Amino acid sequence: MRATVTKKSWAVRASKPAAVLVAAALLSSCAHNEEPSTGTSASKSLTQKAESAALTAAGGKKIGGKLSLIGVNAGAEGAVIESTLKPFEDATGIDIDYTGSSDANTLIQTRVDAGNAPDVVNLPNAGSLATYAKAGKLVPLTFMDQSKLKSDFAPTLLSSATVDGKLYGIWNEVDNFMIWYNAKTYKGPKAPADWAALQKWAKSASSGDTAPWCMGLASGAASGVSGAQFISNLFLYESGPEKLKQFAEGKLPFTSPEVASAFKLFGKIATSSKMVKGGATAALNTPTVEAGNGMFSSPQKCSMLGWGNYAGGLITAANAKVKPVTDLDFFGWPAVNKDYAKSQLVSGHVMYAFNDTPQVRAFMKYYASSEAQSLLADSGHWVVANQDVTTATYPNALIKKSAAQYKAADSVSLSPVSQLPAPVVMALYKGIVAYVQNPGSLNSILAGIEKTRTGATS
Repeated sequence: MRATVTKKSWAVRASKPAAVLVAAALLSSCAHNEEPSTGTSASKSLTQKAESAALTAAGGKKIGGKLSLIGVNAGAEGAVIESTLKPFEDATGIDIDYTGSSDANTLIQTRVDAGNAPDVVNLPNAGSLATYAKAGKLVPLTFMDQSKLKSDFAPTLLSSATVDGKLYGIWNEVDNFMIWYNAKTYKGPKAPADWAALQKWAKSASSGDTAPWCMGLASGAASGVSGAQFISNLFLYESGPEKLKQFAEGKLPFTSPEVASAFKLFGKIATSSKMVKGGATAALNTPTVEAGNGMFSSPQKCSMLGWGNYAGGLITAANAKVKPVTDLDFFGWPAVNKDYAKSQLVSGHVMYAFNDTPQVRAFMKYYASSEAQSLLADSGHWVVANQDVTTATYPNALIKKSAAQYKAADSVSLSPVSQLPAPVVMALYKGIVAYVQNPGSLNSILAGIEKTRTGATS
């Protein structure tokens, strides 16, 4: 295997035009909450099973050849990806050239334009998959067992990677969302009946020195990204999976009452000096990746954080004395409408292919398997998309709990941020910042985002 990995700082990456993918890549690559697996006997057993699955995917033959793969995971996360590729290489004789870069989207587009597309890519955005598929650039996965895929993956994940009735992509890593809290100081409900119950406690606690909510929206050119995920969760839990799907597909406009309502619920927190210490100004200027640190500062600034499963890794990395579960824990995002309490919002990485070769076919079959995705799970870095992977596979408490939450959902919805065209997502981010600055301008802000959407999809 030849691996090329590049990783730039958050500030540099967020200044890129592809800040949409960069933001998602950074966040989803930070989901390791505790000590990753270090080659236990369980890991060796999983490796043997992965080798067997790889050989089966290749038709029982060591077919050899080469395969190029480009993804966003670099550094330690890139090394985890490489560890899942090695059993495939050993079993099939296929040499994988893996490139992990925060500029993956640019690298891929450049190669596609030059007529030298990589064999396979792994990106945190289904919108790019749809664009390439509609242009006739991708390989439909008709050679894979469709009934097995339907059994192993959430319907929404499959539909998000389907264009004109053909499946093109396989989700591997997924990030779900929850409410994080300081387990030693938090006095609110840990299993609130609904959003109103949680906000009732937040209001009662808003007169103290510690604000109920942590909030950080500053992420360079991607400022507003955490707000977009917060709003998406509120939308899902108030208006339901079907409405969210319509919104992500552009069938429900930004000017709809459902979108406005989710923004307003978010605004009651982000623009309030009682809900967020320092109010809107602090929310806008606090770096997104540092938002949860206020739960462990001295004096403590805030009590809880609504964000993805990657928050655990960010918080424990920045606060050396913070221990998972003992000090930092989470509960599921409470529903605004109890009818949608068993729903789940996710983002993540989807893998798709530009070239149709025996090596590519074998690899796509392999990476969709529970054996390959069990290796990802065993690393302790991510929750995986294949629902046949058991929660016992995860080696640490917070990721295990996150995986259990994902598997327990009656329905899984993909975040609109992972589906909308990049110009629309950037307009959304900017609109969120503008709304927090001036809540009275919500209608005109949403109309402006909708204008961008109609232009991007026309």
